[in-house]
Amino acid sequence: YSLRIIDTRGVDQTAQRADIECHFDNPRTLVVLCSKFMDAPEQTVQMLLERSKAAGVSDVESRSVVLVLARPNEAVSMKDHAGHPVADDEEGYDVKRDQIASALSRIGLPAVSVCFFNAMYDDFAPTRNSIVKMIDQIRDRQAKRISNLSATIERLIQNKEQEETHAVFNEAMRRVLVWLDKNGALGELTESIQQQLVS
Repeated sequence: YSLRIIDTRGVDQTAQRADIECHFDNPRTLVVLCSKFMDAPEQTVQMLLERSKAAGVSDVESRSVVLVLARPNEAVSMKDHAGHPVADDEEGYDVKRDQIASALSRIGLPAVSVCFFNAMYDDFAPTRNSIVKMIDQIRDRQAKRISNLSATIERLIQNKEQEETHAVFNEAMRRVLVWLDKNGALGELTESIQQQLVS
């Protein structure tokens, strides 16, 4: 991989940031939006995603990820849908994931990926692997676009050759038809048609 990481250093409570929004327009960019656990998805994150969708970014869901940064004991302090305390961090992450999915569904972006990470004691490998997997998917989509474009160009070249052949054939037929128009009527025969063969 040849990767470049751009740290925008937060959104400072405003979602109108051209320096951030320009990355949504780049089809080769994975936008990682960090959010505090208790506030996830933060209002500024939702506004950035919503503005990108409104601006016509077609694949904003597949090129965005909300990275929820948990502090110690935040995930385990969650309560499930029945109001019971969760058993561990993973269950707390699941409950928070449902809340985030619900919030993102309200703005029409239910498929945005969500990752959780607690820098104090979570293993970084699952988060890293999730992000690398999304980068792989972006690369695969770009490769498919290139393949589709290549196939389209090949078809255009073949069609051009066929059109050229068709044009040559049409020109030849035109000349034959012009000759037939001018020479369609036979003159009156002065002798029997078989006489030349006999001679």
